[in-house]
Amino acid sequence: MIKTRLLILALAVVLTGGCTLGPDYMRPETDLPLTEEGGSDENYELFTQVRWWDAFNDPELNKLIEEALLNNRNLVTALARVEEASGRAGVAFADRLPQLGAAGSGSRQQVTRDQAMSGAGAGRIQTSWQANAIFSFELDLWGKYRRLDEAAQAEFLASEASRDTVQLTLSADVANAYFLLRSLQAQCLIASNMLDTYDETCAIFTRRLEAGLIQEIDLRRMEAERDANAATLHLLKNSLSQAETMLAVLVGKSPRNIIEYKFSDSLALEDLQPPPLIPENLPSGLLARRPDIRQAEGLLIAANARIGAARAAFFPSISLTGGGGYLSGDVDSLFNGSSAVWNFVGNLGQPIFQGGRLIAQEAVAQAQYKQMFANYELTVQQAFKDARDALINNQERRIVFNYRLKQVQSLERSLYLANRQYEVGTIGLMDLLDVRRNLLRGQLDLADGRQAQLSAVVLLCKSLGGGWREDLGFREDPGDDQ
Repeated sequence: MIKTRLLILALAVVLTGGCTLGPDYMRPETDLPLTEEGGSDENYELFTQVRWWDAFNDPELNKLIEEALLNNRNLVTALARVEEASGRAGVAFADRLPQLGAAGSGSRQQVTRDQAMSGAGAGRIQTSWQANAIFSFELDLWGKYRRLDEAAQAEFLASEASRDTVQLTLSADVANAYFLLRSLQAQCLIASNMLDTYDETCAIFTRRLEAGLIQEIDLRRMEAERDANAATLHLLKNSLSQAETMLAVLVGKSPRNIIEYKFSDSLALEDLQPPPLIPENLPSGLLARRPDIRQAEGLLIAANARIGAARAAFFPSISLTGGGGYLSGDVDSLFNGSSAVWNFVGNLGQPIFQGGRLIAQEAVAQAQYKQMFANYELTVQQAFKDARDALINNQERRIVFNYRLKQVQSLERSLYLANRQYEVGTIGLMDLLDVRRNLLRGQLDLADGRQAQLSAVVLLCKSLGGGWREDLGFREDPGDDQ
């Protein structure tokens, strides 16, 4: 019977409503560009799928990013922060609920002469058994705990968005490091092939010098060009080694593998083709897609809710405690109806003077909200800047690469003609060396251009949110297909 009464009382208290102080959150109005209304998301399907890196059709890249999403230490840290925020949200929600516990005790004591009324029974042993259920609850009349729960939930969602930002940045960094690796492999091959050509030419010049057909200065100039090419090759090899270790750290390789692991060169740089689609305008869902915007908004919601919690601290607090159970001197009759006991206490507290503490706490909450508001606006501004820059960069890098390709084709033809002309004596050695030097530079620039073109696509995917969806929670699982 007592348990039933306590349960009814607990439910009544939980259902007791009250006002919620502080401003209700409203998303800040933002002066968005006209393209926000007119941009079609269909044009961005290739760039905003969850596994956006599949657009490159490179199994090696897919494997590296998937490995990074499992092993990268920055992402592991971000996931732990989400778990921490989830726990804090659980604590905040628990503060809104009644607390119910149970306790039991048993005691034996000797009755003294002073404890006995007339001396009768002095010296006897008194036994006591007790079993209680304890109930406590603070009425949330002003919405203090509702606001704190709202803040904790918003911070939890912000932590999820932060994790998604880390994941998006990580996958983009792996893709960029991978394309850099492929570019440096290609450049090393270009410089190595050019060095072989110089070695062959130096051997020919040596035989011609011995036959008296050329002067020594011609051989020394060719050897100097060969040595400069060799130096370039070793600088590229050094950069390639650093790119390999950087990529190994990103994908979470062990220290041993960082030293010993060699990345596959199954696909050459020229085999990596960027997607053919080039969007022209901003998509309509950018605000809902970027995880950094949602993170900033989550922190803004939390700061707004804490204003209400700070205001509620000015008002009275009412706490209820109660208990019920059984008390008996005999354990066999402990749970008989005649042994039942109960108590109920209500407490009212009202802050009167705290030296300005409550006013200062509300001022802190207001200042934190202003900070989060400014941070949200700055994040939105940066997001649209990133998206716009990525769109332009994607378009211009393609144009630059096409010009680089035409340049190399012209230089290859020029070298063929220069060799012919040098053989018949219509041009000098320095002219031939200039053409060779320009071709090497052009081929290296072409490899850089292909890498920049691929990285421009990565930047576009990253600036558009990389598959994140607000209407699907905070993020789809990266292993799922879009």
